[in-house]
Amino acid sequence: MSIRCAIGLVALALSAGSAHAAGTTWTFNFAKNQPGGNYGVSNAAGTFENITATYNTASQRFTWSSSFSGATLPNGIFVVVNDGPNPKGIAGQLAIFYVDASGATPRISAYGYNGANATTSWQDGNAALSGNQTPDRIRGFNAPSWINSLSVSTVAGVRTFSFDIQGSVINSFASQYASVNNPWEGVQFFNKIGIWFHSFTGLSTAYDANGFLTQWNFSQEGYLDGTNFTAVPTPGALALAAAAGLLGLRRRRSA
Repeated sequence: MSIRCAIGLVALALSAGSAHAAGTTWTFNFAKNQPGGNYGVSNAAGTFENITATYNTASQRFTWSSSFSGATLPNGIFVVVNDGPNPKGIAGQLAIFYVDASGATPRISAYGYNGANATTSWQDGNAALSGNQTPDRIRGFNAPSWINSLSVSTVAGVRTFSFDIQGSVINSFASQYASVNNPWEGVQFFNKIGIWFHSFTGLSTAYDANGFLTQWNFSQEGYLDGTNFTAVPTPGALALAAAAGLLGLRRRRSA
């Protein structure tokens, strides 16, 4: 092996080491009418066009982007994700994000998901218990340090909801409803992702002084719920890993 080639491979291996230190970014992509997978869809509040989500294992940065078409477009969504199973049914384990585009400026707030197949997590912390339990209020819209970006835009009849958040703030939250069997996970996924995702038209909201919801009323609701969708590492990470493997192979052959 030439000196130039060896130097190049060492540089690639060092880059791979840096990429490892920076964690792996897992990416999930979904397109309308995508075949395969275990999921259900209702387009009652906008037609689901596509979804892209990412999660970095080191920084815990989480991003979400989803688009809708149709005669009536949604002006609100909520999102719950985990690392594979359908997220519905367990309180004290996952975060739920409400994105409100009913006003001039979009807003996002985060709560602990209460386990119900309903919109009530913002007001009830655990749906398995009778009455409304104190909600897990993680972050309101007016505490922006956890929000890297948030946008809702409409172009050529397609409305896109996008947000980028500091997942570490969410993942370090101490849920009052977590348990040994169902520990707090917050918002994270790896090679698999489970999704509980709803859209809303005719949304009307209100907030308290801390930026948390006190009202979430709507006229129509749609959904996309799925289990064990496949996520993949970024192409750059794959290439660096392959380069590191190649260097190891060359070393063994020359030994």
